[in-house]
Amino acid sequence: MFTLEQLLAATGGRVIQGTPRADERFIGGAFDSRIIGPGEVFFALRDQRVGHDFVADAFARGARAAVVERSVPTPDNALLVEVSQPLHALRRLAEAIRDALHRLSRRRWARLASGPGSRAPKYRHLLDEALDLVPSQLSLIAVLLLRGAQTPG
Repeated sequence: MFTLEQLLAATGGRVIQGTPRADERFIGGAFDSRIIGPGEVFFALRDQRVGHDFVADAFARGARAAVVERSVPTPDNALLVEVSQPLHALRRLAEAIRDALHRLSRRRWARLASGPGSRAPKYRHLLDEALDLVPSQLSLIAVLLLRGAQTPG
């Protein structure tokens, strides 16, 4: 999970369409519109096909934002983030997430849980152990983190 603020900071991008919420969060990302899920960011990469041709399809499948080189036709509420090169933006975001996980690992709040040969690293949080929490306390913290910033009332 990452915020729009983290996405913009890591990629050097800027919002060129849509109205982002102050607490905008994304649960992941993809560069294949066929596997994009709700709440994720679509990265319009250039390869054998031009990713910009699939931005509308990604939004139809539930993408919350797209990282693009240029403006493309999208639904009115679509959030577009412009960068010079989406592939480099994806790489910089992945590096920022990896660095954050390494910082958590150094504090012993997370550890690598996947084994050798795994296609993607998987981490396990150790917050309950680090803070000596019982399950109900850990559940409360998880709910608060998932809800994001709250307003009184």
